[in-house]
Amino acid sequence: GTPLQTAELATIRALHTGQAVRQHQEVIRQPDGTLMPILVNAVMLDPRLLATPSATHPTEPVALVMLQDVAVLKEAERLKDDFIGLATHELRNPLTSLQGFANMLVVQTRRGHGAPLADWQREAIDDIEMATRRLVQLTDDLLDATRLQAGRLQLIWHETDLVHLLADVVHRSQATTTRHTLSVDAPTNLVMVRIDPLRIEQVVQNLLTNAIKYSPAGGPVQVSLQVTADAAVVLVRDHGIGIPPDGKVTLFNRFARADNARDAGIPGTGLGLYLCRALIEQHGGHIWYEAAPDGGTLFGFTLPLASAG
Repeated sequence: GTPLQTAELATIRALHTGQAVRQHQEVIRQPDGTLMPILVNAVMLDPRLLATPSATHPTEPVALVMLQDVAVLKEAERLKDDFIGLATHELRNPLTSLQGFANMLVVQTRRGHGAPLADWQREAIDDIEMATRRLVQLTDDLLDATRLQAGRLQLIWHETDLVHLLADVVHRSQATTTRHTLSVDAPTNLVMVRIDPLRIEQVVQNLLTNAIKYSPAGGPVQVSLQVTADAAVVLVRDHGIGIPPDGKVTLFNRFARADNARDAGIPGTGLGLYLCRALIEQHGGHIWYEAAPDGGTLFGFTLPLASAG
């Protein structure tokens, strides 16, 4: 919905920088006022190949540009998102009830209420509770993804101490694993940021869950907080299987997963990092990934400090 500056147009970028621009989404406003969504691919051509032997001055820069009308694809994507939103909303309530009743059976039995459960019954209920918890998380992610696509995801802003938030999320995540050692390296003073704390907790929790999941052999997971003149920088580092270089381009796209994660049979939907990027950008920050020098992954994101607006 934001008009592109001239320098941001794919064709101009290809001409001025020489870079190949692929699958760039733009919208053309037509003379009758209607909008046409397009995908633009632009590649600059070598001017030496276009020059004629008799030319006495440098050839003007030339780019090969392909514009593709994707209005039908966009409409199909909208209908798909509407269906996903409706289906996940209808699933949310029964899944929550199922999870609550399974948890109640376990808790009440441990308190001595009702007939004692056999070991196999307790294990079965634990498995039901774990499976429904995963399904609830999946439906929450799908609902968030459809809200983001429709521009309906609202943030609730509060000034929050980021040090306390990180420590709390790390403490809760440590309770989910015995093979990993989670740690926090943060300033001892308050680091105030204006955020939606539940959404930033969601981001940190997702990065920690990935760090644990993609480090099947266990090991350390380090969370660090650094403060610059106008931003807080959060880094999450693991020593797991890493991400192949060719997976970096699409890593933050919806439903994107690295090939080595699929090959290793590690479950996932490819929604977590997509949601992380969208939430961090809505907070005025940015998120990135880089390979750790000694293996594993390093994810980082920034948040503006409260004093910096």
